[in-house]
Amino acid sequence: MTTEMEIAKQKRKAARATYLKTVDKLQEILAAETPDGDDLEIHLDQLTEKYKDLKTSDEIFLNLLQKKAGITHAEYEKEYKSHRINMRSYLRLKSRLKNP
Repeated sequence: MTTEMEIAKQKRKAARATYLKTVDKLQEILAAETPDGDDLEIHLDQLTEKYKDLKTSDEIFLNLLQKKAGITHAEYEKEYKSHRINMRSYLRLKSRLKNP
């Protein structure tokens, strides 16, 4: 049987994958000599939605992880660091899109 933790982990993995695909697409658009403003705006909206989904998945997973018996501080920190890296990449890219 699939546990709540496993489900949360799978949802987090899927959310991260779609978020990273959106990040890659935006970086591709920004690398163009003359990025299309409308295209950037659409993808910024998508990035925001994908990040919200990822953030929610991260929070659920991290809360479950905290409650897990036997979890070490190092294990929790590793997962939390992943969450922080995603947040920083989102903020950097969002800032870059607002000021291309």
